[in-house]
Amino acid sequence: MQGESEFTIGGVLENWDISDRIVHLKIPTLVLYSEYDSVSKDASQKIVDLIETAFPLVTIPRAAHCKLIDEPLLCVNAIYRFLFTVETIRMSATK
Repeated sequence: MQGESEFTIGGVLENWDISDRIVHLKIPTLVLYSEYDSVSKDASQKIVDLIETAFPLVTIPRAAHCKLIDEPLLCVNAIYRFLFTVETIRMSATK
C-alpha cells in the first residue's frame, strides 16, 4: 500500500493528498516533528501553515518517526503544554 519501502510512496497512497481538506480543521491542533523524522520538516510545517488553529510546530530532538518511543518524556511534555494551553484558553473564554 505504501510503496517498496517506508521511504517511497506507491500504490493507493501515491497520489493521496488531503491538503484541501486540512484547511477546514477548526480545532486546536498540535503537530510534532522529529529531528530525524522520515517526514520532512517542510511537510510538517506545511500542515501547521494550512491549519488556522494549529499551534507552532514542535520539534522533538534526538528522535525519529517513532518519537513517542525515542523521546517519550519530551513528547509527553509537549502534549501536556499543548493541552494546558488549550484548556486555559477555553476556561478564559467561558468566564
